[in-house]
Amino acid sequence: MSHAFPKSRHVRQRREFDRIYRQGRVLQDEFFRIHYCVLPNSAEPGCLGLTVGKSLGKAVQRNRIKRILREVFRQHPEFSVGLELIVQPKPALAPLENAKIGEFFLQVLQNLHGHIHR
Repeated sequence: MSHAFPKSRHVRQRREFDRIYRQGRVLQDEFFRIHYCVLPNSAEPGCLGLTVGKSLGKAVQRNRIKRILREVFRQHPEFSVGLELIVQPKPALAPLENAKIGEFFLQVLQNLHGHIHR
């Protein structure tokens, strides 16, 4: 059994990003801006796109943040069922430790899941 984050759960193409930005909704907090679309009648785990700007640091820091966010998303598919997300971390996230970044992102996923499924 592979523990990799499958490419089928990535938002990769420009038209997918454009569609989510255009048709989706936005959720913001101190650390993240999340654009999301709800897929009707979908029981499949959701898809994740990441846009990490240079304001979060050099490539090493940006890649660290992307790895952490992908890992949390992969480990908790129950919070992404029927969703397509584009996550934009804010600069306030950059100095935080790995565990805190993962904790804050999981909290946002739980809040988003609760908001959509109430």
